[in-house]
Amino acid sequence: MILMSIGTLIFSIAFFILVVYLSRTLKHLSSVIMSMNRTIEKLPNQVDGITNEATTLLWNTNKTVDDLNKKLGTLTPYFYIAGDFGDSTKYITSSFSDIVQATAEKPERKNLGLFKGLVSASYLLLQKVKRKTKN
Repeated sequence: MILMSIGTLIFSIAFFILVVYLSRTLKHLSSVIMSMNRTIEKLPNQVDGITNEATTLLWNTNKTVDDLNKKLGTLTPYFYIAGDFGDSTKYITSSFSDIVQATAEKPERKNLGLFKGLVSASYLLLQKVKRKTKN
């Protein structure tokens, strides 16, 4: 009987320690949950602020894009004019290039013929000099 009483006493003490440990743990858990609750209560105001800023940003972006489209619409004819000017200058420069190449080839042929003539005349003169030196 005494052993039963001692066993019950040990069990009671162990159970008391378990209850104290669980109560402290639950108290700490309660403070964590309260802190989370305060944070969650602040979220709607913060989300509203972020949403308002994002809405304002999108509105300003749309306004800027519309303004940019209008300005580009007024500049579009100038881009077409610049493109046409580029095409016409390309045509003119290619025509000048053809003319320059045609005139550049003709003197080269003349110079080449002159060069051939000078070489052949030099060769003939050299041959005559060799004949005279042999005689």
